[in-house]
Amino acid sequence: MDPSLARRTPIEPTPWLHSLKQRNLCGARQFVAGFTLVELLVGVAVAAILMLVGVPSFSQFVEQARLESAESALLGAVQLAQSEALKRNAGVTVTSTLSGDWNSAILVQSGGDLLREQEPVAGATLSCSGGCASLVFAGDGTTTSHTFQLCSQQGSGRELTLYVTGKIKREDWNGC
Repeated sequence: MDPSLARRTPIEPTPWLHSLKQRNLCGARQFVAGFTLVELLVGVAVAAILMLVGVPSFSQFVEQARLESAESALLGAVQLAQSEALKRNAGVTVTSTLSGDWNSAILVQSGGDLLREQEPVAGATLSCSGGCASLVFAGDGTTTSHTFQLCSQQGSGRELTLYVTGKIKREDWNGC
């Protein structure tokens, strides 16, 4: 066996591990696993910068999700009322539990039957311009025109216009 192969040479550490070298009590080199204080502070600084960039966009995402949730709750109630009015060939009413306060639970009723109770969405306010207390769909699926405003806590909003045919037009709204 070749003596040069039997003798092992120490592998030089990579540059980032170079700072982790230290000597033990016998004077031999020893590597310590872990991070130096400088490396730890750099990591914390990078994490803080990423948080500063990410948190505002996340709050906008949550705000938009709340608006979409409140919008889909109203649209679902309107679509259910229109389809039930056509199916039953009778009037179906969409109203709130507190008359005219659309921030309370939304009820869909036909005669004395409760078809759906939709809980209010937290973080969004819903109002109807013109003070509409309820929507009534006739047996042919038509109703009177109404305009709803949906606002988030940060001030962005949407305007939902309900046409006589039951179709809804959605637009961004800055009047919150």
